[in-house]
Amino acid sequence: MAQTTNGQDISRTDVGNGTQLQFTAPLPYTTISEIYVYLWELNTSSGLYEWVLKSTPNDYTFANAGVIEFTTAPAVPPTGVTTNIRIIRSTSVSEPRAVFEAGSAIRAQDLNNNFNQLIAAAQEAANDIDQIQIEIDNEGQDLTQLQQNVATNTSNIATNTSNIATNTASIVALEAGAGLPIASATVLGGIKVGDNLSINQDGLLSATGGGGGVAGVSSISPGDGISVNQTTGDVVITATYALPNASASVLGGIKVGNNLSIDANGVLSASGGGGGGGAVDSVNGKTGTVVLTAADVSAIPLNDWSSLPQVTP
Repeated sequence: MAQTTNGQDISRTDVGNGTQLQFTAPLPYTTISEIYVYLWELNTSSGLYEWVLKSTPNDYTFANAGVIEFTTAPAVPPTGVTTNIRIIRSTSVSEPRAVFEAGSAIRAQDLNNNFNQLIAAAQEAANDIDQIQIEIDNEGQDLTQLQQNVATNTSNIATNTSNIATNTASIVALEAGAGLPIASATVLGGIKVGDNLSINQDGLLSATGGGGGVAGVSSISPGDGISVNQTTGDVVITATYALPNASASVLGGIKVGNNLSIDANGVLSASGGGGGGGAVDSVNGKTGTVVLTAADVSAIPLNDWSSLPQVTP
């Protein structure tokens, strides 16, 4: 709807910057009582911003007929607010400006004043209607946008509800042990702790070995002799260890041979027998500490050369 008069002659809006004091007032007006000044300020009681009516001369004065001057410069408006000063003209029609008595003279100035009063009031009424229509149009647009937002949000809620249901089902399945694949050399998945493995409260899995561990093996990586039971998920160490043969320089294994024996605890002992070394029962029929002479063994005494048989050429 087109305005029937110039809105700038009826109301004006402006923005404060914290330093500017003077602002233009709407023109024309008859008396300063027809001018109303509002500032967009915080209501400390409600905690909300609202238009607050200011008074003269406490809050502002008229520097001249077309300019008002604030006592304190209006502040910068809050973020998102484009105007925080509103100056409007509101013409009173409760009483005519000129009252004619019976038999009194009718002056042109009085008639003009009354007609101007009516015209000003009609302009303001028309401008108010225009503003109401603009607000209705804006509210209609806002309502349309609000309806679109509600539809979008409803769709988002439905999607989120579906996602929550899906995620909840997945969590329940995981807690029940379902849906998690069994780990293998090529599949990242879950396991159960099997033989020679341990897991601590932080979920750290370690190979514990058996019988003190495997000599010469510092660590075991997935795939190195570790198998996963595809049915139960148990992890089992299947690696074998080739024990080297023992030698003077290599710590290794042996097999029990002649004159050796090994008991159930793995203790190896020399069993003796068959010309082996060690203590004897007697020597040449003598026991104890044995001292043999040449005669005991049919030998020729030392330095007794006469007993040697003679050899002739």
